[in-house]
Amino acid sequence: MSEELKPTYQDDEIDLVELLQTIWDGKWLIATFAAIAVLFGGAFAFLKPSTFEATTDIRPVTTIHAQLYSPSNALGFFTVSRELLLNSFVEFLDERSLFEAAIRKYELIDRSKFETEQDYDNAIVELAASIELLPPINEDGADKGESRRYWSIKFEGSEAKKWLAVLSEVTQAATLNVQENLISRFDTALLVAQQSKGFKLEDLQLAIQNANSDYTRKTSDRLAFLREQAAIARKLGVAKNTLEAQTFMANTGVVANVKSDTPFYLRGYEAIEKEIELIESRDDIRAFVDGLVKLEQDKRALEQDRTLDRAKVLFESTPIKSSEPFMAAEFDVYATDIESKSKRSLIVALSLVLGVMVGVMFVLIRSAVRNRKAKVTPLV
Repeated sequence: MSEELKPTYQDDEIDLVELLQTIWDGKWLIATFAAIAVLFGGAFAFLKPSTFEATTDIRPVTTIHAQLYSPSNALGFFTVSRELLLNSFVEFLDERSLFEAAIRKYELIDRSKFETEQDYDNAIVELAASIELLPPINEDGADKGESRRYWSIKFEGSEAKKWLAVLSEVTQAATLNVQENLISRFDTALLVAQQSKGFKLEDLQLAIQNANSDYTRKTSDRLAFLREQAAIARKLGVAKNTLEAQTFMANTGVVANVKSDTPFYLRGYEAIEKEIELIESRDDIRAFVDGLVKLEQDKRALEQDRTLDRAKVLFESTPIKSSEPFMAAEFDVYATDIESKSKRSLIVALSLVLGVMVGVMFVLIRSAVRNRKAKVTPLV
């Protein structure tokens, strides 16, 4: 006997109803594949460390808080504005050293994953450097594109609670640093102003001494001149001033009074010696020193100036030195916008779709294999 194969027919047409029926018949198998895929996908999604993106706004202090500095600012010696407080706060954040200390304190990076302390330190520095400190852009929103009204901190990580603890630590440290910096700057400004005031007083005192010295020198020269002129007048027998003015008769018969520059001794030794006597009898020379009144007025005004004392009192009444709570910026850690980056739901959904697709393919392939085997039968 010989076996012959029955002829087979190649049918390239797809029967949609048959295809759907095949898929329906294998629904439980497809469901099994989908369940396995969801199981593995879910396990991956939930065992994988969750990641997040956190954004925290840094706002200037309120106008109400800023009003607490008004009395001190009104004096004009040391002005503390909302902009100064905010900029100082941002400057300390931008140094990153505060972040590095807080990251280390709250173990935002696992030390056990690094072989050496140097590697661990480098990782902390890199993580602190990756924190974005974003300035405000397009604050009024008038232009199209991205708009950000305030400074903000943006960070991507995997442990939200630890990051919030780091933010809280950094906020307190930066605020304290700003406060200490402002106190130091005020003390420095006060010291410089006091030194400047002292220098001005020294200059005025020196100017007064110079004015007195100039008077002494001028008086000495004057007395020497007067004594010489008095001696000449006595020698010539000129007791009184006789030539203050001379009268001449012109040829036309007109009388003219002509004042001429006469020698000083012609005033007479009586007047000259009287002037010498008066000069030598002066007990208080201040009335005769040129410019002394103005110099003494300037010195007195500077000595009586209480601007620096008042500036210190008013500064100590501000939140920087008083019992009022000091704030450099509005920084609410718990208002941080935390957005998950893990996409766990998406992973599970994609796992489900992939499982269904694999299940459908398996069912269709299995059905095609069975149909081919059924069509190939031996001939007797």
